[in-house]
Amino acid sequence: MFPYDLTQMNPNKLLIENYDYNRMLAKALMELFPLSDRNKIEKWLHRLEEMNHTPEQLLYRSHYMWFLLLVMQRGKLTTPFNQSPPIGQLKPLHEVLPVEVYEDIINSATAQQQNQSWIDTLAAEGKAQEDESKKGLFPCNFFENQPVPAEGSFCYAAVFSDYSTTPEAV
Repeated sequence: MFPYDLTQMNPNKLLIENYDYNRMLAKALMELFPLSDRNKIEKWLHRLEEMNHTPEQLLYRSHYMWFLLLVMQRGKLTTPFNQSPPIGQLKPLHEVLPVEVYEDIINSATAQQQNQSWIDTLAAEGKAQEDESKKGLFPCNFFENQPVPAEGSFCYAAVFSDYSTTPEAV
């Protein structure tokens, strides 16, 4: 069933692996948010990364990361992630989070499992646009049909070689 025996695994190692996996997901989802929200998420990720000294911190970090992913899947930041993380030791999530917010996030996550999530909708729209854009795709229109990030830059490179002019190559 599992690639490894959970009874033989160090629980802290499982928490670390789970956190690392969820962190990668959060970093990918972060790109779908406006810049102001991305900055908050980045601060939270940095803050959670620092929580690795005791087993208790690893557990709290795992809880925060799991809940951050649920919040991000909704497409809108809520408490406590709609503000920068507090300075000092983070309290357990159940002490920080109002019950109403927790129930709202869990209920919407459950509803999204039954329906199509906003990420799936976004991907479907992108796929439809991609299919339309591939009609009549000519080399001269290559750059017009490439994704362009909202912020940042992009680069395309091509490398050509003429093996007939090279010395005895491999």
